Order: sequence, then structure tokens, then C-alpha cells
Amino acid sequence: MKRLRIGSLSLLAVVVLGACSSSSGDGPGGAGGGLASAGTGTGSGGTPAGVGGAAAAGTSSVSGGAGSSSAGAPPTAGTSPAAGSGSGGAGGGGAASGGTASGGMAGAGGGGPKTVKPSAGCSKGSIQLTIPNSLVSLPTGYTGKDPVAAVFAFHPAGNDNTSIKGAFDGSDLAKKYVMVYPNAANKSGWTMSDQQRYLDARAALLSNGCVDENRIYATGHSSGAQFVVTLLCSGAADFNGVAPVASSLNCQKWKDGAVPALIIHGVKDQERIMYGLNDGDGKKDLQPYLTSNSCQATSTPFTPDLSKCNNIQGVDGKAFNPGCVEFEGCSVKTRWCNHNDPNYGTTNHGIPCFGVRAIYDFFESL
Repeated sequence: MKRLRIGSLSLLAVVVLGACSSSSGDGPGGAGGGLASAGTGTGSGGTPAGVGGAAAAGTSSVSGGAGSSSAGAPPTAGTSPAAGSGSGGAGGGGAASGGTASGGMAGAGGGGPKTVKPSAGCSKGSIQLTIPNSLVSLPTGYTGKDPVAAVFAFHPAGNDNTSIKGAFDGSDLAKKYVMVYPNAANKSGWTMSDQQRYLDARAALLSNGCVDENRIYATGHSSGAQFVVTLLCSGAADFNGVAPVASSLNCQKWKDGAVPALIIHGVKDQERIMYGLNDGDGKKDLQPYLTSNSCQATSTPFTPDLSKCNNIQGVDGKAFNPGCVEFEGCSVKTRWCNHNDPNYGTTNHGIPCFGVRAIYDFFESL
């Protein structure tokens, strides 16, 4: 098999949470713009990007779908697994959203059986779930009694949580997982002061929802992805896997050690070239994952599901390439997709055409 090697990478110790706060917005298709650093930088056009600003949207209550619970359905092995990762790799079919009922075992798309740890909310049996400062969507057949996996999805700067929710609505991820979309305190981007907002949302999820505490994941785009990185650096993350899209370097190593990760980054991300970051290809962004997960520099390519990627010319003038590899020797699964999808205007900064499905397949494989 072909192996790739990532050489020694220089690190830039900067704390940058927001990017792309522009008049066009930071959601899918936006053009991108300024940057919000950790409470000290500036947003687009020099607007202060501190912690203040308008309060985020209030709580949101969502009812569960009708019908029998999807929890407990047998997992489906992936049809196109990544080399060395077993069944359930990228491109494969999905596992059931939550494994078996309380106390049982859950197969997660090829990652092997895992003990289910029901949250306190499972005892309530409610099919309604309210999370402060968050939008919530519940998987098909959610009963409030059978624990299912959950994902926190953090929005980009210049937007609220409706933008990231729109990216995942109707996806396999949203159909099988409890999706929590928190709002930052300020549209200029996520900052360290938003950490308590996340902790409050997580506490509400566990106390009011019926989720498997061993399958709580996180994703985010741009500033939202950078917030995931910040939580890993601070030790407040407590995620069973992460899938950030278009983030940048914050620290050199995670405080609490290894975490399974799918890192998605453009090869020529214009937002990560600017503001002194000098990380258009994301190699600096990648390094803390390799260090924290004890990965070797060698990797094996894999092809994600590309069914949404038609007639795309790479931003670098080359043929479209998702650029996905899985690193070898890691203590936990570590995947890297260095894509050339021009998406997000032509900045190469957006969620690529294969991104939503790749995130789903990754979480299913854990």
C-alpha cells in the first residue's frame, strides 16, 4: 500500500478562535473575512471581537420523532473501509444511532463493541429535550429511554447556530444522533469565555436527554472548529471523538491526552493564510493531533464517500482530491483530509463536498 509521510512541522503557539467574520457571513458559501482571536483580536473591518455583544438565542425545545427507537439496531459494516481500520471506514453504511438499551453493548460501525453508559436523563423517558442557548435535533425514533450517541456542532463566526444546523439537516448524522448546536455569546466568534456555555449545554444534555456518555462527539466549522481545539487545549472537552473543519493551531498538545480525530482542512485555505497564521495547508493545525495521539509520520490513503462531489475543479488547479489518509501507529484513530475543494466562495475554507458524510462515517467507526 502507498504510504505518505508528514515531516517535522513547525508550531505556532497562538490562540485564535474566530475566522471569517464578514458581511457575507461564515456559513456555507460565504466569502470569509476577518478574525476573532481569544477575546483580544478584531473581527471583520476592525470590529472588536471580545466576549461582549448581543446575547445568544434562548433555549430551544424539540420533540422526538414518532415510531420505534433506532437504538439497538445492528450496526452496518462500512462498504469501503480505510486500510487498517476494519469495517465501518469512510464511505460505509452507518451503524445504529445508539447501540442497545441501557447497560448493553453497542457496535459502532466496525469500531468494536462498547459498553453503553446511559445518561441520567434516560430515567426520565422524555421525548423532549431543551438545551440552554442551543438548537437541538433528535434522531428518528428517539424514545428518551434508549441511549443514543450525541454530537455538539459549533457554528462559524459571523453566524449563529442556524448556519451549522443547516449544514447537517437531513444528513445521516442528524438522523441517527442527538445533535446539539450551541450559540456563542458573540457572532464575532467563539472565545475562551464561551467554555461555560458549552459546559452548561453538556450538563443539560446529560440530565435531560437520553444519550450514551461513551459516545459524545464534537464537530465545528472555522471558529466553531477552533473552539473544539480550544476545549481540547484547556481540558474541558471530554469528547469521545472530534471532527473539526478548517481550524488552526492553539496549543501544542491536548491537556487530557489522546482523542480520536478526523481533521478536515484545505490545501490552500485563504482564511488560514491570513492574520499571520501562515497555515493555508493546515500542517500546523494537524501537529497537535499527531503529538497527542502518538502517531507515526506514515499514513495510508483512503477514499471517503464522494457521492456529493461532482464536477469540481480543485482550488489549486489540479483534479479534485479529498486528500484523506489515516495515520499509522496512533494510540487512537486519527484521520486527515487535506482537500482542494474550492468551496466557500473560492477560499478553500468551507466544509467540503464529502465533509458531512465523512464526519458521520468517522464517528460511526469509533
